[in-house]
Parts: sequence; C-alpha cells; structure tokens
Amino acid sequence: MKGARGSWIVAAAAALALGLGAAPAPAARRLAEVTMRAPATNGFKFDLGLEAKPGTHPAFVSFGQERDDATQAAIYRVGHAGSFVNRRLDLDLGVLGSARARFVQSSRRRNVRRHGKRCSEVTVVHRGRFVGRIDVAGENGFAAVHRSRIRGSVKSYRVRGCRAGHRRTPAPVGLPASAGVSRRPLRDPSRRYAAIESCGSGLDTWFGAYRGPLGTEYGATYSTRRGGIRAVRLVFSLGSRSSFRVAPGGRRATISPDSRFFAGTGRYAAARLTGDLTASFPGAPDTALTPARAKLGGSGPVPCYPFSGD
Repeated sequence: MKGARGSWIVAAAAALALGLGAAPAPAARRLAEVTMRAPATNGFKFDLGLEAKPGTHPAFVSFGQERDDATQAAIYRVGHAGSFVNRRLDLDLGVLGSARARFVQSSRRRNVRRHGKRCSEVTVVHRGRFVGRIDVAGENGFAAVHRSRIRGSVKSYRVRGCRAGHRRTPAPVGLPASAGVSRRPLRDPSRRYAAIESCGSGLDTWFGAYRGPLGTEYGATYSTRRGGIRAVRLVFSLGSRSSFRVAPGGRRATISPDSRFFAGTGRYAAARLTGDLTASFPGAPDTALTPARAKLGGSGPVPCYPFSGD
C-alpha cells in the first residue's frame, strides 16, 4: 500500500488540516520551531512541535502508525499551549497531558542564503535532546509517551537587511516529518476506477472508497474542536474489489468493507450514502460515517476532505 500512495509530511498535513499556513518571518525578527519525536505505546510513533514566536504558542501533537495495508493517525492542534524560553519547554496540552523539559544541545548547523550584498536569510538548526518530563497521551489512551529524555531539535529563522518587498522563504510550521504516515489513497489518473466520496452531515467526517486493479482502498477522516483542541483523525486500509459493487447503469452502489478500521455496509443512491457504515479511528472507535451526502465517480475531493488543498 505504501507503493500505491507514497508518504506525506505531517508538518504540511497538520498545517492544512488545522487551518494554518506557513507565514514568512518579519524582517529582523527571529522565529523558532521546536520539534521532538519518539516511539509511543501500541506501535504508534509520537511527534510534538511548537512554533515559538511572539504572541500565541500553538503546539502540534501526532500519533501515527503505518503497516503495509493500513494506516491510522491522530493529529492535534492545541492553542496557547505554552512556551519555549531560554531553552526551557513548558507546555500544558489539556487532556493530552504536558511537556516540561530543558533542551541540551549536541550539534549546531548554520546556513546563510544571500540575496545581494545586504539581504540574507539565516537558518540555524540546533540538535540535541529534551531532558525533563514528557507525559502525553492520545484520546482514551490509544497511545502514549512517558519519557524523561527525547531527541529533538530547535530551528531558528531570521531575515536581515532585506527590503519590505523581499519574498522571504516561509518559516516551517508545526510538526516534523512523521514516520511514513500516508495521506490518502491515490488513483491512477490514466484509468477510470469506481469511486465514492462522502461528507457527514456536519462536515466532520469524510469517507472515500476507490476500486482499483489490486482491490478497494478505503479512507476516512474525523475532525472535532473541543476544549481548545482541534483534532483530525484518519484511517486508510485495503479491501477486496468485490467489497465495492456498482449496479448496472452506474447510479447505485454498495460498499461492505472487508478491511481494517471499517465495519457495516454503505448504500449509495441519489447523492446519498446510507446504511450502518462505521470507522474505528484512534481514540474514537465506532464513528458513524452514514448518513452522508456523497458522489459516485467525478473528479476532485469533496469539500469536507481536510487535506484537499495539499
């Protein structure tokens, strides 16, 4: 399944899914990005990122897991989570936990890009470890990390001597690259395959099914906003071709996923998906995907797909 879809970078995915775009740093103002990564329980991998800039300090947390035929992940944005000052990290992540540690540097790399005699962009990457206490868990404890030492980095970016109209390189935002969590099934544009996409009534769920030569790829996302935390959960898995059946005439279809994370049956007719189709997301099992408005075939993702702009 990895070969069919490729991998994505959680930094970009989180920024798009959570409504954040990379913003250029103002001239002569330093912008720092703090990141760390470690194994978590139950086979998941943990990432944490903090954009330390003047004003708000949102933190990004993700737990992800990928196998040959299935992917699951949960990405969280916690607003006003805390700070990183004098190499000390102090985060209150609400129901997800907390992270309080100091950064111990082991190496430093400085890169300067010049644009003319005066204008320059300076990027400095400090690598090392965070020493203290990091206690973070996904919803309902599906995965957790409890560590006193985690490898990480601190990246700073600064523009010097440039005119106001200088097109600055965007500063990185959010999480570091995850360990291979895939974004969504990808169809071969040179062929026409049967496909269904749907949106839940509140636009909080997206579901997609794509029948290709090797089987049917199923994917779903579920997003919420609660207690200052925006969460996007996703699952993808591979089922058989026979689990997606389209009636003669192409106006009706039946989906009975025989793959991980999915259960029940969905029936498509008249731009609606009905039935008892559910998905088991990290921290949110047995989430209903029906009833939902849907489309059979067509091009481009439906509006509720959180990564449609990527």
